[in-house]
Amino acid sequence: MPTVILMSPVFLPQPYIWAKRMLNAYWHRYLIQALRPHFDVEIWALAQVNINFLLNGVTFRFFHGVKYIPPSYLHMISTLKLYKGKAILLLIYARSPTEWLVAGLSPLPVFLLDIGFFIGEPSYYTSVEKILFRKVKKFYVCNTQTVAYLKAIGISHERIELMPVLGTDPNLFRPLDEERARLALGLPVRAKIVLYPGTFGKDARRKGLPQIIQAVEALRREGIAVELVCVGYEKENEIVDYKRDFVHFFKRVPQNMMPLFYNAADVTALFYDERFVNRGGGDLGTCLIESLFCGTPVVSNLLKFYPYPSEIPMLGRYVVKAEQLPEAFKAAFGMINRHWLAQFIRRHEIFTVDYKSKMFLRDFRPLIPTSDE
Repeated sequence: MPTVILMSPVFLPQPYIWAKRMLNAYWHRYLIQALRPHFDVEIWALAQVNINFLLNGVTFRFFHGVKYIPPSYLHMISTLKLYKGKAILLLIYARSPTEWLVAGLSPLPVFLLDIGFFIGEPSYYTSVEKILFRKVKKFYVCNTQTVAYLKAIGISHERIELMPVLGTDPNLFRPLDEERARLALGLPVRAKIVLYPGTFGKDARRKGLPQIIQAVEALRREGIAVELVCVGYEKENEIVDYKRDFVHFFKRVPQNMMPLFYNAADVTALFYDERFVNRGGGDLGTCLIESLFCGTPVVSNLLKFYPYPSEIPMLGRYVVKAEQLPEAFKAAFGMINRHWLAQFIRRHEIFTVDYKSKMFLRDFRPLIPTSDE
């Protein structure tokens, strides 16, 4: 099969550990799941040494280098030449000069995958970027505001693909019995439960864990029996600042366990850095869509990026400021109807892995000759 090289030009000190997490928990898993029916997939990044290995059918290539030091990427770029005519470069784009170097010198067709950094009017982009963008075959962007930004600098509509999330598996994320889910996780059956499926440690502030804890505390002061469930931490020092008697912490779990957490919750919550989101940065959030496919309402400022705005009141509550979280949680508690909500969100194929798989096949396959051509 032809190859798609998914390049994340960052430095990873523990390649094998990162690769295992990526395949089991990170948002990348949906990207790989969408690509593999039609393409071989290779993941490229930087590490302390050159190392290649195969894990679960995916090839990982790590190149010796130093983060954000351009010469470190030259070996990567020269290796791309070996794939000319046989592969596509799908570059995760975070607006660093090293990514400009890789994309600008790539001998392969280049597609850019936005992770929330196309966030400005035309003057926001450098002249180097604007030249580089001419070479890009297609931009996969995560919100409609980004579509407008790119059109403003002359990118045609045909070269922009809206991709609010990288995908969801409807067969895995589906409604389950709430009481059984709570019993399986050892959670109280009668209390209201807010779920935080974000990151921990220093990144917890960026995804709103302190604000969510404060909102739950405010509801408890009103006499509402509500508890917070946080899932995804790895080390004890990541959660030490957030421990409360009403907060239940769970370590990172395999993807196939996450439906239990969504179904045990009355609402799923994320609250990203306000300044970043208000500038148009970020995306809808894979966790929020997974929650909706399980029939659990969501409360988040990331609903700003939901592509069908008129539907938001039926999905949960969109908040702009953290002070709105307590009232938003109370409103979401009263709207739970798992099966109706799960069926409602399933009307939009754009949120599924199957949709992404067909999209990548349509975009990539014409650019890679088959063996009989």
